Amino acid sequence: MDPLTEKYNTWSPYAFSGNRVVDARELEGLEPLITNNTNDKMTVDFHVNVIPKNGMTLQSVQDHLSSVSAILSQNSGLQINMINNPKATFGLDMTKSYQSKKVTIEKDGSITTEKVLGEAREGDPVNQTISSNGNAKVTAHEIAHTLGISHIWESSNVSNTPENINNLQNSDGNSEKSMKKNSGTDLLPQQINQMKKTIELVQPKIKKDEITQ
Repeated sequence: MDPLTEKYNTWSPYAFSGNRVVDARELEGLEPLITNNTNDKMTVDFHVNVIPKNGMTLQSVQDHLSSVSAILSQNSGLQINMINNPKATFGLDMTKSYQSKKVTIEKDGSITTEKVLGEAREGDPVNQTISSNGNAKVTAHEIAHTLGISHIWESSNVSNTPENINNLQNSDGNSEKSMKKNSGTDLLPQQINQMKKTIELVQPKIKKDEITQ
């Protein structure tokens, strides 16, 4: 139970990092601390409760999260450090090789069947458990969804055109048959900015000077 319960009686006494698992770190069970959030760069500790697939060791989980961090942190303005934390309210389930199958009738009349490798609810990086087949690209793709980034064929600020075929938010589910691709990891500046905005939106306002005393 948080020893600062009486001081912050509007927060749950059982909340880890003030319910800010994305952008904050717990200090001795007290309050959250933003690691860095300047005009030039935002640094985020993203706490996630990992449910590993069979055979994954603790080291392989850490290696997976490091690879995901690298994909999401390719822009100098955002550093996301993925941290395995059993107390986190955000979960990552990697127990299935795929989540479901999707049948699509293409514009030319052909039928394609796509394995859905991961699933996530868009815009909620705090209270949900996402799924991934355990591939770092797939996990990063789903994390980006939780940070407010749509598929490129559904996006209003990223064109679904060949120059973006390697975008992280492209996949075999693309509505354009010639654009289907699962392996890309590129992120555009506008996508990074949206991720930062989502992170900021889920942060309660706190007084940093009180935390560091």
